[in-house]
Amino acid sequence: KVVDSITRTTSDNVESEASDDKGAAVNKEDNDKVMGRCIALVDEEMKQYYVKVAELKAKRRKKEARIAAKAKRKREEAAAAEAFAAAKEAGTTGMTTTVTDDVPKKPAKRKRTTKNSQTKSKKIKFVDPDDALYEEMTERYYKIKESKEQLPSRALEKIIAETKRDMHRDDFDVPYKVVYNEIKKRWQKRSDVGATTEGEKVKRVKEMYEELYKRYCEMKSSQKKLSTGAFAKLSKSVKQEFGFPVDFAVSKNRITYRYRKEFPDRKSNPDHVVEIRNLSSEGKKRRERLVNEVVARYLREKDANPKKLANGTIGRIIEDAKKDLDIHEFVVAESSIRGRIHRKSYYVSHENGNRDDIDDPVVDSINSWLAKGIAVTREQGLTLANQILAAKNLGKDSDGNTIALDAVWWKC
Repeated sequence: KVVDSITRTTSDNVESEASDDKGAAVNKEDNDKVMGRCIALVDEEMKQYYVKVAELKAKRRKKEARIAAKAKRKREEAAAAEAFAAAKEAGTTGMTTTVTDDVPKKPAKRKRTTKNSQTKSKKIKFVDPDDALYEEMTERYYKIKESKEQLPSRALEKIIAETKRDMHRDDFDVPYKVVYNEIKKRWQKRSDVGATTEGEKVKRVKEMYEELYKRYCEMKSSQKKLSTGAFAKLSKSVKQEFGFPVDFAVSKNRITYRYRKEFPDRKSNPDHVVEIRNLSSEGKKRRERLVNEVVARYLREKDANPKKLANGTIGRIIEDAKKDLDIHEFVVAESSIRGRIHRKSYYVSHENGNRDDIDDPVVDSINSWLAKGIAVTREQGLTLANQILAAKNLGKDSDGNTIALDAVWWKC
């Protein structure tokens, strides 16, 4: 019996050690995959960095060459003027010296054009070695694009590879996105861009956005905040006027960003709406307290009634919370509460939001993970920060509520 017991115990230990080795091997394989992805991302970023450096160096060389050519041209003109003045003075003083080839003569008027052309031909011009390659890629890409309404997958990559091979430019190593943007920019700058279907479409899109922005400014001048669906209705009518289909995507951010940039002093919200960025520290705390209370009440009512809540429930909860807390100066949008619920951000506090006391351990831990080739997402970083916050007994605010660091803190 003793022998059987020892045998069973030994077999169990062996199986446990085998499972541990298997788990370690799996973890090592996962770490290797993570390391590979990290290295690939770093390599891509470095390629883009070197491309940017090369562009800046090319611009600097072009500027230096232009300055040097201009200075050289001025020196040559000054030397020619001095030599001509000296020769003229020597002739007027009656000196009987033999004129040699070294003494410059004043050119005739009919030869002035030749002189100017020679001067211009001496001007140094910077030539981008990739210019011809980009031009050939542009011609090939839009030639295929004209013959087909929709290009097949990876068509541009194939064009880039074929052009490099035909022009013997295997050293050309620029990221795909940079090449695509350069080709698109060159095509839009061409004078005959409107002669093709693609060019005509680009022009019509620009004209459509200009008209849309013009009407948007007219609407904003008559009312500070547009009603719900006003922009969608406006964009739909403008698209129909320019012949675009209904499902053609219009970027609202393109219009609103331009409007904010050109009219920074105009407020989008009505006067009774309080902007969070203009609140004092105490005002921000009061608003956070109100919104957190609304979310907490909504969750309690949702738990008590698992089925769908009646329409207007969130609005009723907002008004009840304002009345109970005696906070009436803020407008709490129902969409804001729904967004909190969707993001599972049930309680938010920005009190002492910088959290300098946990920055060092969080940064040290993340750097150690990165050194081992482990990628760190925002969720993983926030989980680590909240754990350190709880370990240091800093996870409570002044009201005793638990603080959960969110994406806003992570960005800071």
